[in-house]
Amino acid sequence: MYGDDPTDSTGATTDGEASADDTATDRPDGSALEVTVSGPGGERTVFDGTDVADVGEVQRGRGGGVQLPVELTDDGTAAAREAFLAVGGDDAPGETTATIAFDVEETGSFEVRPDLARAIAAGEWSGEFVLTFANESSAEAARETIVGD
Repeated sequence: MYGDDPTDSTGATTDGEASADDTATDRPDGSALEVTVSGPGGERTVFDGTDVADVGEVQRGRGGGVQLPVELTDDGTAAAREAFLAVGGDDAPGETTATIAFDVEETGSFEVRPDLARAIAAGEWSGEFVLTFANESSAEAARETIVGD
């Protein structure tokens, strides 16, 4: 999610394997996807599956792994920026992490890179990012889960 992979100009990548299944979620909004951000100012939900505007097709990454492009709605992008600023991510990107969960199970966590922190703080982030998975079946399952939200 938050990072600037030199092989991908659309946004960010996870640093772990992500997976999803067809189990029901315990979230009140019924969304299977949830991304949170933690920083010096606490932890906030950045967005969930209801904030997703578009999910691309699963594709092979240039640097290895399998990728899934995702784009947030305008409201989702604005809410993500607000959450990021609320936890101090603009002032301390090295101390700020984003965590992705599918069906309440944490699937990846990664540090926010300084260049992305600056773009988010300046309101220049478009809401596009890329999830990276270890294998195609995990990526396809995640896509089905997000599209189902």
